[in-house]
Amino acid sequence: MSDGNHNEIFKFTEACKVGVPVIDAEHEHLFEFMNNVIASFYDENRDNISLEEYIEVLFDYGKHHFQHEEEYMKKINDPELEHQLKAHKKFVEKISAINLHDLGDPEKDALTIHLIEFCLKWLYDHILYSDIIIGKMRHLADTAVEVTDETGTHLVYCPFEDKYRTGDPVRDEEYKVIFELLNKTYTMLKNNHSEDDYDAEKAVLDDLAVHCIYHYANQEKALHDARYPDYDAHVRAHCAFLDRLDERDDAEGMPDQRKFLVELLDYLYTWITYHITHMDKHADEFLQQYEEDKKNGKKKFVF
Repeated sequence: MSDGNHNEIFKFTEACKVGVPVIDAEHEHLFEFMNNVIASFYDENRDNISLEEYIEVLFDYGKHHFQHEEEYMKKINDPELEHQLKAHKKFVEKISAINLHDLGDPEKDALTIHLIEFCLKWLYDHILYSDIIIGKMRHLADTAVEVTDETGTHLVYCPFEDKYRTGDPVRDEEYKVIFELLNKTYTMLKNNHSEDDYDAEKAVLDDLAVHCIYHYANQEKALHDARYPDYDAHVRAHCAFLDRLDERDDAEGMPDQRKFLVELLDYLYTWITYHITHMDKHADEFLQQYEEDKKNGKKKFVF
């Protein structure tokens, strides 16, 4: 929020669409509202009182929007509902705990900047992290296919299908490793998981985290160098995925580790397949065109 250009900081793109018209319309309105908050704050002629009103509107709008999301998720029996309820509750509690009215103007401005940045970052990340897979949850138990190789015939729970290929051999190989590590962990869970197996399963998920960090760093550098217009949203999406992957540590000591880890893997699989087909494909097409233009001596400027 410090680059001096405060127009359209938070862009509502195709990647942000859930596919539920009511929710998408509210999200789009919310993005417009968030940008208006920023523009208003940096307007020298603004009225300080109007800023407080913005915060109240954001708080009320958030509560109503969350209610609509939760009602829809209940209706379709979305398994991510519990996770959404916790996230929504945490956000509302954070906002409810802040009182701007008893502060002087300098303190109010400082706290308001913090509040705006928290709200906007949280809401944006939450859409890219949780909302985009509302109604799309896929269960690894339902995706198994039989594969025969030199070791015999066995089940693969998350095969790397052609629809996930981008055409770039290096990036496709990195995507394939993500699928292989998810499959390895799920296979271990299916084979009579016990508490003694947790360390081995967590070690595979640790490998997945390291690989994703490496993969995302490579992709983000390429996108940054190519001036990809949706670079910020892509980076935020990666961070959100890694945050959820960090929850693997929470399974330790749980009464039902297997259930927790299966639900985590289902989420990771759903998110990564959606992310590849709805964000990575567009990004990789952009990069391929960028490399082609470079080869032909063309320059691409994106601002």
